[in-house]
Amino acid sequence: MNINLDTVLYKLSKPILKRNEKFMNKHKNESCYILGNGASIKYFDLKKFSDKISIGIGPFDYHVDFDSLNIKYFF
Repeated sequence: MNINLDTVLYKLSKPILKRNEKFMNKHKNESCYILGNGASIKYFDLKKFSDKISIGIGPFDYHVDFDSLNIKYFF
């Protein structure tokens, strides 16, 4: 039996990808910032990144500048 790994991975991830279809092309041709967490980011003045849509990841919501950003999506 020949099992294609790509096919198996696609079938496993299909339900997750399906949930994300609502985001496809939602902000087409727009720029954004993807902001994560980590010890080094806590010293950055992130207010300068409020000019574009932002996506926050992880426990980023604890950053002191979180409320001054244009966070549209948070995972």
